[in-house]
Amino acid sequence: YTLNYDRIFKILLEDIEIDCFEGFAIPDKGLDINGIRADIPKIINDEDSNCYYNLHGSAYWKVSPSDFSGLPNPEIVFTGYPELHINNEQSIVQIEKGKPLFLTNIITGYQKAQKGMISPFKQMHSTFDRDCCNANSIYLVGYSFGDEHINESLKIALRYNNNLKLEIVNPNFFNDELDKKLVLNLFPYLENELFNPKRISENIISYFSDRIVVYTLYFKDYLAHKKDNFL
Repeated sequence: YTLNYDRIFKILLEDIEIDCFEGFAIPDKGLDINGIRADIPKIINDEDSNCYYNLHGSAYWKVSPSDFSGLPNPEIVFTGYPELHINNEQSIVQIEKGKPLFLTNIITGYQKAQKGMISPFKQMHSTFDRDCCNANSIYLVGYSFGDEHINESLKIALRYNNNLKLEIVNPNFFNDELDKKLVLNLFPYLENELFNPKRISENIISYFSDRIVVYTLYFKDYLAHKKDNFL
C-alpha cells in the first residue's frame, strides 16, 4: 500500500517476472483507449495475490466523466500513462447531500475523507483495514503519520491484533519529532502495556516489548541490516 502516486514498485516486480495486481483488470490484449475499469470484486475478495494499491490515487489513473454506456456517471479508470492535466469535462459527485465534490484521480488536500469514499479508493482502503487487522507484521517506510484515516487503521489493528508488530523505517524519525506523533497517534491504543523504550543499537529503538520497532535508517541501509541479520 502506498500514499504516493506512481507505479514504480509494480514495474520493478514486473521486471523480475512477479505478478502484481494494482486494482484494475488489465486484459492480455492491452489497454483500452478509454481506460480500464477497476476490478472491485477482486479488490474486495482476493487475499492471495501480490497487490500494489495507491490509497491516494495515481498519476496513471484518470476520471472518465461518463460510464461505458455513455451516461453521465463518472468513474476512475486506469490508463497506463500519466494523467496530470485537468479533465476536459468536470466530474461532480455527491457523497453528502448538498455538498458537491469535484472528482479527481488523486486525493490531496481538502476533502480527503469524502474523496476516499469513492471507488476504487473506498475498496482499497477497506482491504488495507482488513490486512492490518490480520497481519503479523506491518512495515511503514517514510510515513509521517500525517493522515488520520491511515492512523486509524493502524490504531484499530494494534488494539485488536495482539500478534501485530510494526517496523517503522525513517532516518528523520526523531529529528522531525515523529516520535511525539507516534505517542499521540498509536501508543494510546496499546492498552495495558508499558511504554518502556529500549535502545537496541544506535539506529534501532524498541517500544512496548518489541511490538513497535523504529529504525532511523535510510531504506537501503534498513534492507542491508535485515539481510545481514537474516543470514
